[in-house]
Amino acid sequence: MSVTSTQRERYDCDRDACEQTFPKGAGAEGSYCSQRCADLVTGRNLVQHIQRDHRFCHNCFRQVKEIERVDKTLIVGPVEHDSVADTFADCIVGYEHLTEHGELGERQDGHYVLDEDAGGRAPSGDAVVTGTVCSCGTTDHRDDYLRREGITSTPAAARRLCDILALLGREDQHDKTVDATQLVDAVGGDPATADWERAVGEAIEPR
Repeated sequence: MSVTSTQRERYDCDRDACEQTFPKGAGAEGSYCSQRCADLVTGRNLVQHIQRDHRFCHNCFRQVKEIERVDKTLIVGPVEHDSVADTFADCIVGYEHLTEHGELGERQDGHYVLDEDAGGRAPSGDAVVTGTVCSCGTTDHRDDYLRREGITSTPAAARRLCDILALLGREDQHDKTVDATQLVDAVGGDPATADWERAVGEAIEPR
């Protein structure tokens, strides 16, 4: 957050697309000119957080994996295969299970596999890489999320996204409440024009 030098101290809004300023002590959540700007940034962060969660498909927002948590973290180590960090230990916090929407299949090209002869990571080339794929056709959770051709029902995807956000809230990964009806309205019915990050921000309920 930068300071604008004027007769009265003002601050630039921290949302990238906003050029507004606000006086000292009047910012929303400390760094934004309005609560709407704060919510839009939160919406972006929530969608990007889901992108990094391998349990969910980012094309259709179906859950492809579930995690069965263990009662206690199981420590297995030291890690014998890592000569650099021989004091580290592997930790087991749970077990993954595929849902009815996930299955093991061949990943798309362009990912990286360990090439020991090259001394590091190298393009996979013709190597076949297998992993979890979604019933909608998405082959990797690292794909660009929400490929337009894969969305057959944008409102249905929006409702699934709202369910994911509610689940993450119960897991204490965020403290926001998203209105499902408002999210569906904000996304609209056309995948080509849907702005998912903005839609989540606009659907956050005021406290």
